[in-house]
Amino acid sequence: MKRNHRLLKSLAFLLATAGVLSSQATRAATHHMDGVWRSQGYGYVLEVKEGKPQLYHYTSRSCAKASEDVNAALENDLTRIDRTEADRLSFHVSDGITRYDFERLPNLPDNCPTAPSLDPEQNFEAFWQAYNEHYAFFDLHNVDWQSVYEKYRPSVTKSTSEDDLYAIFVEMLTLLDDGHVMLEAGDRMFRSGKRGTLHALAAKELPDSDTFSIYESEPLARITRTIDSHYLKGSRQGSATAKPVSWGRIGGDIGYIGIDGMYGFAAEGAPSADRQRVVDAVMQEALKDLHDVKGIIVDARWNPGGYDQVALAIAEYLTSANVLAFTKKARLESGFTPKQRIYVSSRGDRAFSGPVVYLQGSDTFSAAEIFTLAMQALPNVTTIGERTGGGLSDVLEFKLPNGWGVTMSNEVYIASDGKSYEGVGIPPDMALAPADNDTLESFLRRGVDQAVAVLEEKIEKSKGKTPDLPK
Repeated sequence: MKRNHRLLKSLAFLLATAGVLSSQATRAATHHMDGVWRSQGYGYVLEVKEGKPQLYHYTSRSCAKASEDVNAALENDLTRIDRTEADRLSFHVSDGITRYDFERLPNLPDNCPTAPSLDPEQNFEAFWQAYNEHYAFFDLHNVDWQSVYEKYRPSVTKSTSEDDLYAIFVEMLTLLDDGHVMLEAGDRMFRSGKRGTLHALAAKELPDSDTFSIYESEPLARITRTIDSHYLKGSRQGSATAKPVSWGRIGGDIGYIGIDGMYGFAAEGAPSADRQRVVDAVMQEALKDLHDVKGIIVDARWNPGGYDQVALAIAEYLTSANVLAFTKKARLESGFTPKQRIYVSSRGDRAFSGPVVYLQGSDTFSAAEIFTLAMQALPNVTTIGERTGGGLSDVLEFKLPNGWGVTMSNEVYIASDGKSYEGVGIPPDMALAPADNDTLESFLRRGVDQAVAVLEEKIEKSKGKTPDLPK
């Protein structure tokens, strides 16, 4: 899952850094920050009144206040703040890669805030409109959202029960087949989209394991045992501060780095600088331990995502090149925001420049797919496996009048080859599809075996040429 919700917890800090939430004297000097701001895309309205911020989730049919902790937070999480134009506000969230642009409004929209309401019809309208205005992939999933409205709207009346309303929403969201589309209603949660090959094999072999936690589940334990017993032979190492990353050796010339997630590098809510320091420390430690290998396998086949910035930071240690990884844009009314260009910049003499084989799969998802985009753009990387899960967009959140939450994909990521792989997954250089008789172990092993074969061939061809190794 992409970690985009920290934007909300960080907006209040923007006002502090601009002076609005500082001393009374400073407030007087920055009174021009008072007013109403609307984001370009993303559905945010920000009101600043006498130095006090209030954030709203906005559509033309609903407007819900963000939670109290969002507006109370004063975390140092925003960077590259731009207030050079009187009617424009722009910034990055410091652990994200997206620039958010706001424009000044003359006043708060008439429907801000929408009063909390359990009215089924009002909630249906707010639900439908949130997707209508911000979801980016109706065409991809062959869904006519207006026709969906016309089909389901007559089923909702003032007397529709909460259970029936939830069931109707689930039916509508199932049509989108998107792993970033979710509905949270109290204790109930629905997620659209399909699981990948490793999920399917784990479910078949471990029917009592109904979750696939990246850290604690039995499926992950079985995956780890398979890689260790057949390849790493007791050489696996890891960092106490970065549980998602571990590494070892396959023979003498090939290193192996497993990346189980793009989060878990710092406590949730910690400053993003802490996360970056941990990524730097663990990658430098891994490459120091693997200083004499001639090639590296990077395995992210069961990585469910996390933070895009973590994904890019890891990629920067696996190449000597500086490349365009992808561009991205967000849904904005009937079009999109301007494209933002995102690069991978090598860590220079601290990075590995030899051949890398990257293992990806249909369970490689979200921020791990951003990592895949970056890896595929690197000239020293060969990718092997399946198409990824196809959920590249950040998760955009909305709150309905009854308190339920919905999420959606509102961004289009475009790979360095000029294509978008949302919904269909990023293809590898070398495809490795599951066989009918595959087990979890056999499928995992075929991927590593092929990666080893590719690296051995590359190493043989490059004999006499020593890669630049990290110092």
